[in-house]
Amino acid sequence: MFNHARTLLLNQSGDPPMLGVWPGEELIPPAYRELTLPQAVLTARDYLFGQQADRLALNYRVRQYMNLLHSTELAEYVTALDPRITYDTTATSTLQDAFGIDIQAVGRAARTTLANQQPSGLQVLGQTTFRFTVTLQEAQAEVLQVVPTIRRWLTPVTFTDGLGSLIPLVGTGYYCRPTVSTVGAAWFVNVRLQPTLTLGEIAAALELCGEPTLLGLFGLSRTVEPYATFRNLWESRQGLAYRLGGLLLAVIYRSEEVRLGTS
Repeated sequence: MFNHARTLLLNQSGDPPMLGVWPGEELIPPAYRELTLPQAVLTARDYLFGQQADRLALNYRVRQYMNLLHSTELAEYVTALDPRITYDTTATSTLQDAFGIDIQAVGRAARTTLANQQPSGLQVLGQTTFRFTVTLQEAQAEVLQVVPTIRRWLTPVTFTDGLGSLIPLVGTGYYCRPTVSTVGAAWFVNVRLQPTLTLGEIAAALELCGEPTLLGLFGLSRTVEPYATFRNLWESRQGLAYRLGGLLLAVIYRSEEVRLGTS
């Protein structure tokens, strides 16, 4: 199938098509269905993507990982599965333009904006996308989070010279600051956090994933290919692209065994 290795690494069903729905989407074969993966692969994926990675987080990391694989001769293992590649293998973009905060006023009484502070991400979970509705009440604001989970909280709000106090958007590092005090004024707030863990930090964390996970990825034998090569790369000191590349290829090829029913 086209984009074979990328599709296995992403492991998201190709139907319905998601092109244009999320930043960073690439073509996925329509017949592909999300695989039920063995525990070793799932554990490695938790380190690679985050335990509760959303679609944007998956796209962001997969682009990084495929760029890394295509930056060395390890790309031969990618095209060995299927040479048909439709994404740009020379791309260096990490989707920075997809991240930030978007604020839309609700109704005529709320024609204003909300200020924000510096964001910070939930790195372990891999959540990038948050959506809120902020509504002013008497001396307080109601914040309703609808993505990734539904929860509600109230925050006291005071106004000085027409500028409101900071209203935290919990979990994002952002704050809202209303510039009108009208009770009932409301805003829709969409936040997309850029993951900040570097590939080096992810590789360092993977070193702690445990022997059962590494044996599940690379196998018991040190002579069975291609896993012997993947293990040697992971255990080598040839540089991040080769070390992390070896582990990524093990995840991809173990996923392919599940797809083919040979695991």
